[in-house]
Amino acid sequence: MSQDPYIPPNQDPYNPDSYIPTNEEKNLATLAHLGGLLGVAIGGVLGFLGPFLIWVIKKDESAYIDQEAKEALNFQLTLLIIYVITIVIGMVTCFGIVLVAVPAILQVVFGLIATITASKGVPYRYPVNIRLIT
Repeated sequence: MSQDPYIPPNQDPYNPDSYIPTNEEKNLATLAHLGGLLGVAIGGVLGFLGPFLIWVIKKDESAYIDQEAKEALNFQLTLLIIYVITIVIGMVTCFGIVLVAVPAILQVVFGLIATITASKGVPYRYPVNIRLIT
């Protein structure tokens, strides 16, 4: 009689290559993405602090948190670069103030999508992202 292979509690038995994050991992990944949204409330440019802190503190404890926090951090750094560019354009031209709204809208829309996706335990990749931290 053959014995069934051991399946870890956080792995899908029908797909051995999959990994199902724990509730704590889902919550921290959600907070990493949500931390970027808080940056909008405080001016947009400090949105990287939340994902950065979660990544630094928890990156060695969970591959899922490491992956999601890095993705959120990279997105926030990408937005920071876009903010700087739009502010410089705004100083040079008169329509630059309108351009500052673009990264804020990206931050809210993609941040909400990422937060909801991460809360379900599904990895999320931002469509507009410079992956500076790998």
